[in-house]
Amino acid sequence: MQLALVGLVLTTLFSLVSPLWTGIAAFGMVLFAGHEAAQRQERRLSGWWSYGLGTGCMMMSSVLVTVFALTTALRPNPWYDPRYAIPLLGMILGNCMTGISLGLDTLTTSLVNRRASVEAQLMLGAPREVAAAPVTREALRSALMPVINSMSVTGVVSLPGIRA
Repeated sequence: MQLALVGLVLTTLFSLVSPLWTGIAAFGMVLFAGHEAAQRQERRLSGWWSYGLGTGCMMMSSVLVTVFALTTALRPNPWYDPRYAIPLLGMILGNCMTGISLGLDTLTTSLVNRRASVEAQLMLGAPREVAAAPVTREALRSALMPVINSMSVTGVVSLPGIRA
């Protein structure tokens, strides 16, 4: 029943070539991905930060990359055609969600583990960016690792498996 409903919604969405409906679908996808990324955290940030930080980062990066790919490489007419925009955004969001989840989890866990060091630097007058720099570097490294691994073996591992 649910699968048939999803199929009907997607068929209707793909037949409506409208920037409004494509944008609404993309926004919904980003919100759902942000919720999933926030749910995977061992230690969550307090308040709306847990959801807002990951969702905002995902929205900014994935929408920017998707629009860039649609307007430069793929060039469907119109560029917001949901048959191209929605699947492409989904693929980019999937990878982005993994990186954001790993990065946020590493950031919060490392800040808890290195709390004494960060607080000592802050008490000695260091700016918060300097005090948290080692933790931030570790979180960025953790977040980028899956993407870098995937990109480094694309020609040998991923592309031969795609051949139809």
